[in-house]
Amino acid sequence: MKNFLVLLITMLLGLLVACEKPATKPADNNLSGRWTEQVPDGMSYYEATLHSFSFDKDSFNAKILSWTDVVEIIYTQVCDTCPRIIDSCASNFGLEEIYVRGTYTQRNDSIYFTGKTCDSLYQRDIQPRCNGIADYNEKFLFAKNDTAIILNTDKASSFGYGIILKKE
Repeated sequence: MKNFLVLLITMLLGLLVACEKPATKPADNNLSGRWTEQVPDGMSYYEATLHSFSFDKDSFNAKILSWTDVVEIIYTQVCDTCPRIIDSCASNFGLEEIYVRGTYTQRNDSIYFTGKTCDSLYQRDIQPRCNGIADYNEKFLFAKNDTAIILNTDKASSFGYGIILKKE
């Protein structure tokens, strides 16, 4: 009986050691890295927006580049005969770069971004020159495979439907 008890305790200790959790390492983030939208070959456009995201754990950096070949002619005064050609961001003449840093979360089939506009080094929060918006709060429908992320497949974008980001 004593041998049976020793054998039982030994087996239980062995089972306990065998079932011990291995040391856990942090899970790799499947979004980590840089994802960039490309202008499709052969696509003609006069106005577009390109997105580029870098993901790290639960944070992101984004560069949103918008441009247009369309300009508005405005008159500085009602009787002014010399119009100025400007666009919505007069100092850039059709080109606007917005940099954003913040955090993101994924839930179900959506990704949620919460951030602030910042300088091009992603260090200081700033007020954008044109639209006056400093907060970036966006929600996108989200689909991903090994080489691409598609945001908002159900909505028109500059180059068709959805924002297609390729992994760099």
